[in-house]
Amino acid sequence: MTYQIVSVDREAEMTPQVEQEILSKIGKLDKFLARVPEENYFLRIRLSPNAPNPRWTDALLDLNVEGDVLIGTGSADTPVHAVHLATIELERQLEERKQRLKPYAS
Repeated sequence: MTYQIVSVDREAEMTPQVEQEILSKIGKLDKFLARVPEENYFLRIRLSPNAPNPRWTDALLDLNVEGDVLIGTGSADTPVHAVHLATIELERQLEERKQRLKPYAS
């Protein structure tokens, strides 16, 4: 999966272990993208401090797939959990997209 992780004000938290755990979470999206050529989608992960509670992290997952833009968001006490919540939201949107694009049965 082609991806980019953008961390705002949290470079210290982006350790190799955290990045590996984030990749594990977004890897769950692969089952929805199996039939899409890899050059036709791109995932950007943006991590930033939560405005009301700076100890929390906001995650914004921006998935461009074959002309569609899907966005998942999550807020949690760790970047990994925030990405997990955003991934769940993207999974739901990808499932809806799959149903929408499925040819009607005759």
